[in-house]
Amino acid sequence: MERPPSDGWQEALELYKAQADDLHAGRTPRVANQDGLTIADLCNRFLAAKLRKTESGELSSRMFAEYRQTTDRLVAFFGKTRLVEYLRADDFESLRAEIAKRCGPVRLGNEITWFKSVFKHAAVNKLIEHPVTFGSEFEKPGKAVMRRHKADSDQKLFTCAEILTLAKEAGLQMKAAILLGVNCAAGNTDVANLEFRHLDLEGG
Repeated sequence: MERPPSDGWQEALELYKAQADDLHAGRTPRVANQDGLTIADLCNRFLAAKLRKTESGELSSRMFAEYRQTTDRLVAFFGKTRLVEYLRADDFESLRAEIAKRCGPVRLGNEITWFKSVFKHAAVNKLIEHPVTFGSEFEKPGKAVMRRHKADSDQKLFTCAEILTLAKEAGLQMKAAILLGVNCAAGNTDVANLEFRHLDLEGG
């Protein structure tokens, strides 16, 4: 049996292909056509720019890894083919609600900042005609929320005995990191960026 070309099945199939990502994810389809910057294109351009900064030493590898996770989450949530220009405030409200399910307020605030930086890249570099509208809800948690979170959080402190046990059981690199943290207040990034030129091996 052959369908007549006039019954609209070809147009319906093309529309389904354009909207499939949204439909299967339970989102309201907003793809009117395939002309424009997609989420996948934006994320690739953003990561390429951040990789250049990482290679030049302007951005830490740890921060680049965070940006990579950010773009992965954008693609997973909105779909590869979603056009950036069709994103609306309610899309970002849903994204924030999804992040909040798995994150505390500190992490939530960080991720919102990173998500916005991706779309700022699009606007600053004229990849889209108009800046994305995030709406009033896609904001970091307020100061009152952060104060309550800090008050309710247990202090992450180690006793002297616990630190000595960790240093004793750790491998060579981790033991060095522990000792640098305790004696020099060096954080993870400080230790990761440490080079021999920073050390005075003769003078101690």
